[in-house]
Amino acid sequence: MGPSTDEIEALSHAVAAWRLQEYIALPLYTLYIHFCLFSMDDEVSDVMRRDGKTGKLLFFVLKYGTIFYIASRLPADYRTYFVISRETCKVLGLMNIVLLRLTALASDVAIGLCVSVLLDLRRRYLAGIMLLCSVPPTVYFFVQFIAHARIPAEPITDLRCRAGLPMLYPFKRGLGK
Repeated sequence: MGPSTDEIEALSHAVAAWRLQEYIALPLYTLYIHFCLFSMDDEVSDVMRRDGKTGKLLFFVLKYGTIFYIASRLPADYRTYFVISRETCKVLGLMNIVLLRLTALASDVAIGLCVSVLLDLRRRYLAGIMLLCSVPPTVYFFVQFIAHARIPAEPITDLRCRAGLPMLYPFKRGLGK
């Protein structure tokens, strides 16, 4: 028994939404990578000559973590017609989580530092702000990583293979399905 007309219509709407998302995200990714490539001379002349280790670390994690996240998402979420094994899909999915959460944690720490400087806070208040900015994202990262690592790798359906989408994220299906 083939798919019903409602299923075909729902699938066509989903594919249209995926394509629209691709048409929005890919130019933004390209723009960000273009910005990173053409700002390297400023990076070398300004950032590399400064003394602070924390600022440099945050800068590099934010800039290059985002680039690595984009690079790991391209074969995973876009129509590439690659043949990727289930285990590789799972590793790529976990790598996406690590890169996304690491970059988000660096962003939260940078925001905490900026708020502390703007409010001219003393050390103990700085420690409190940094705990508020870093502990919840870190706990969420570990919970999310462990939960996704426990999900077994599933085979790619024939429909996704024909559509050129090489990976299946079982945790993107939603709850209760």
